[in-house]
Amino acid sequence: MASTAPARRPLVDTTAVDEFIDELLPEAVDWRHLVEKYPRTALAAAAAAGFWLARSRSQLVLTAIGSYFAASIGEVVSELGERTRGH
Repeated sequence: MASTAPARRPLVDTTAVDEFIDELLPEAVDWRHLVEKYPRTALAAAAAAGFWLARSRSQLVLTAIGSYFAASIGEVVSELGERTRGH
């Protein structure tokens, strides 16, 4: 039996994330290769960067997270409304 539920979008647009990281790092750094070769180190570096960012820019981070969740909830409510009207 085929599912009629619409395909879910990923939570994060990986293209935008890739472009953002490409802008932060010098062109000579192949960060994708480094993440594949050293995944634990990459995860630790990302956690450290996230910790630093949260400590130094906590209000900005909280505002961004709040905006993201508000937009996500708005999309879900909109989709539910469309499904309800469709029945």
